[in-house]
Amino acid sequence: MCFARLFLSHKIENEMKTYLTSDINKSAAIIAAGGSLVGLERQSHRTLLFVLEPQDRCAHLAHEFESGTLTVNARCMVESLKKLKDAVFTRLRDRDRDDTPLSRDAT
Repeated sequence: MCFARLFLSHKIENEMKTYLTSDINKSAAIIAAGGSLVGLERQSHRTLLFVLEPQDRCAHLAHEFESGTLTVNARCMVESLKKLKDAVFTRLRDRDRDDTPLSRDAT
């Protein structure tokens, strides 16, 4: 199997196991409730996606967040939001300095 096909197969498999959202508040709530940030991914020139796992748990937590029924510790939510902001700004700073694209390795 060629490298490009293997890489694409690996990427598709990983995307099926992760939950993606551009909503920083939803991401912070999911992390505060037990999800894990595994990276950042560029969706467009101005939009980043937060890559979270495990996918099924994060999707359930996202549904609870959207319906207003998700309960999280306030301190955990604030800490999660701060870490997400730090990750975004660090990644943007590094990208501007190195002119490298955003990828999943930014945690």
